[in-house]
Amino acid sequence: MEKTWETFQSIFFSSDPLSFTFLFLVVLLLLLFLLSSFFFLHWTPQIVVQILVFVMFFLLLCGTYLFRVGLIGVLSQYFKWVMFVTLTYLILTCVLGAMRLSYIGTSTVFEGVWEVSGFTFVSVIQKLFATYYYVINIRTAIQLGQPKFYTKEPWVQMYREGNK
Repeated sequence: MEKTWETFQSIFFSSDPLSFTFLFLVVLLLLLFLLSSFFFLHWTPQIVVQILVFVMFFLLLCGTYLFRVGLIGVLSQYFKWVMFVTLTYLILTCVLGAMRLSYIGTSTVFEGVWEVSGFTFVSVIQKLFATYYYVINIRTAIQLGQPKFYTKEPWVQMYREGNK
């Protein structure tokens, strides 16, 4: 528990520019959570914030040692699930929004959208998947705060141990 708190402090209370990026990523995730929880009919801001979260994640990846030296394949092995989960959640949000728009185009009563075939199922799946999306993105933000991603020593040591 002590190590987790020290990691949290080093990420969010440092003067390092990357710390501000981490903080901004977490703020975007909280904003996305609020948008998806309280603004049912306004799904366009959700998609915009989801794209911003992915851009912030990519900017954090650009600052790593592995990205700077061109070892993007190694880096993608560490973060392939984040990319998959982000893309899947974005698709689910777009499908749900398209279902809402198609209903709104045919009716003026918004409450009837729950009667649309498959809407409830897609909505429940999207909300359940959202919890996984938030957890994996926050975990990734904390993981990207580890110094090993920004220095070459751990990667050189890993390479040397792999060639023995």
